[in-house]
Amino acid sequence: MEIELEVLGPVQVRRDGARVRLGPRLVALLSVLVVELGRAVPANRLVDMVWSGGAPDAAPATLRSHVSHLRRALRGAHGTAPLTTLGNGHGVGYRLDVRAEQVDARRFELTYAQARPLLTGTAGDRERAVRLLRDALEMWRGPAFADVADRPFALPEIARLGALRRAVRRTLAEALSTLGRHGEAVGELAGHVAEDPYDEGLRRQLAVALYAEHRTDEAAQVCRDGLRLLRERGIEAPDLHSLQLTILRRELAVPR
Repeated sequence: MEIELEVLGPVQVRRDGARVRLGPRLVALLSVLVVELGRAVPANRLVDMVWSGGAPDAAPATLRSHVSHLRRALRGAHGTAPLTTLGNGHGVGYRLDVRAEQVDARRFELTYAQARPLLTGTAGDRERAVRLLRDALEMWRGPAFADVADRPFALPEIARLGALRRAVRRTLAEALSTLGRHGEAVGELAGHVAEDPYDEGLRRQLAVALYAEHRTDEAAQVCRDGLRLLRERGIEAPDLHSLQLTILRRELAVPR
């Protein structure tokens, strides 16, 4: 039975495709171990992160119980679990050892890495890159580490994965545009801009794709909306403003 760990959305464990239910503390514990994948995490540090600094006196003993429960949840067909105890006493620590492809976040990164070299290749290579990039984005079920999104230990990894997700979205739109598939680029980008309206780069790409589809008024409106939203946050966006003017003058060169 194969264990799969999912953190691109609510944190989940799947064993042979079936979801394994975990309580909130086990979810927090697993999240820490996934963030620190392949590295030993001292028990006292785990206590601080799982209990967010408000650990009771019994937390070290409770942690041992949680580790035991998580180990059972992760146990494979041969009775072994990829959760290793290292050291003993006050120096005890725990390490999660799973293959990269068993964690959706790592698969997402690997798939993106596979796609990137194809983007400078033939049209067939770029078509394959489009499929891979879409596969990568489909792994997301919601915000990364959704159950622990407010925990300090998760914030850097959430930010890193979020930035990578935006990069994949931009790369997919660029790949579609170089193939002349501007309508598909619009379809991809419209939803992304609605979800992340302050991402100026995505908004510029959407405006260009709309313009390439001869939807000039919509393209200009996308720019106007972005400028207004960013101005409300005190952010100047000269590139977006310049794009808006170029669109209104119908002077924008786009790939065909």
